[in-house]
Amino acid sequence: MAVNVASDLAELAASRGWSARPAFYECDVVWTHGQVHDLAARLATTLVCEGVRPGETVLIALPDSIGFVVSFLAVARVGAIAVTVNPDLPTADHHNLAGDCDPSLVISAGEIADRFGGAEIDDLIRAAWDAEPAAARKVDPDTTLYVQYTSGTTGPAKGVPHRHADFPLYERVAAREALRIAPTDVGLSVSRMYFAYGMGNSLIYPLYSGSATVLT
Repeated sequence: MAVNVASDLAELAASRGWSARPAFYECDVVWTHGQVHDLAARLATTLVCEGVRPGETVLIALPDSIGFVVSFLAVARVGAIAVTVNPDLPTADHHNLAGDCDPSLVISAGEIADRFGGAEIDDLIRAAWDAEPAAARKVDPDTTLYVQYTSGTTGPAKGVPHRHADFPLYERVAAREALRIAPTDVGLSVSRMYFAYGMGNSLIYPLYSGSATVLT
């Protein structure tokens, strides 16, 4: 059965009646589940205009923010592969990771954007508001969805691929069966989204449960 995490989550939110529910609290802004999925679909169109194609990698070097969330979902919707990295790494480490994953586009912000010569997330989002939502590219469940790098404590950092099929598995065993997260819950994660633990806490669990997360 063909899947796409981004569109599957959007359809889940609509079918469960979560579209108007808070999904992310960022400073004094509240983003609903419906707003997040709508912006991600529009941002996917912008990424295609930037030259991103299915199967290519897109490096995301952003702090926890709505920009991170919609960038990840937009990359997924295109059928490309998100590579999430710590935006606070030294320049040399960023260049090594970019050289290893060979991204077709780098999404970053502020001074970090100058390192890569990539795309500023604020510019991409501004363009996305005027774009039409992109249709999702359905893929095999075993298709790589994103890559996270190891810490490099035993040698050079290694990219670890995760599949589209992994997202619902993480949600079931951790968010639903262990943590029992409900739509009325609000989460706050100390671990950042570019780490595996933070990815679950702040992106996977709220989007699959209809709950909300505070982004700091």
